[in-house]
Amino acid sequence: MSADLSALVYWGKRIVSRYDGPECAETYVKRLSLAEERVVWVTPTNILFR
Repeated sequence: MSADLSALVYWGKRIVSRYDGPECAETYVKRLSLAEERVVWVTPTNILFR
């Protein structure tokens, strides 16, 4: 988990661009609550499927 602002900006822009479009990415980054968010990396160790 990271609260690094540069990581939040980078990943925030990528995720928002993917789901809401690139025009919404800048608005997301300029929000005041960005400082309260975190980036979480998950590394799967076991994958099950049917």
